[in-house]
Amino acid sequence: MLKNKKKVILFLLAISSVLVLFSFGQTLFAKNKSKYQSAKENLQKTISETDNENERVELPKVSKKGNKESKNLKTFSQLYECENDNELDEKFKKNNKKLLKKELLTYEEFIEEYDADAAVDFSTEPDRMIWVSVIHNKGEVYTMRGSFNNVIVTTFYDAETGEDIGYKIESYDKKPLEVRSPWDEEEANK
Repeated sequence: MLKNKKKVILFLLAISSVLVLFSFGQTLFAKNKSKYQSAKENLQKTISETDNENERVELPKVSKKGNKESKNLKTFSQLYECENDNELDEKFKKNNKKLLKKELLTYEEFIEEYDADAAVDFSTEPDRMIWVSVIHNKGEVYTMRGSFNNVIVTTFYDAETGEDIGYKIESYDKKPLEVRSPWDEEEANK
């Protein structure tokens, strides 16, 4: 009787070990979804939960098709209206800027690498090509919210049209950004 209990316990332990290893292996080797795919699934789920009979809600129609194989992509220099990289370097030096990084990514890779999943544009296919530039601007940068000094500006462009998709501004020295309003100077001069 004691031998049978040991066999049953060993059998149950063996089965549970196999199940644990199997579920761990599935998790370990499962293909992770990209942030683009996850955001799209979440939006589709939200749409289906809020959809009612009178009002049909859908994802936006794709207006920017994938162009990974396109021969019509702009060079990085063309985004800045330059003939070549040397001319672009001179333009940056003249304007007190330094190019830290440039890369050509698919839209899906861009979302993943730059944590832009909060602002995914589903009218853009995941294999649409995007240019990313990271520039240290030692001078002043003007935005609708004010101006900044000594910052890193990361800008995203559609690689085919050259359209400026968006940007992000960070402090170069990691201090909090100080926003200066155009009215600050007027107040100081009174």
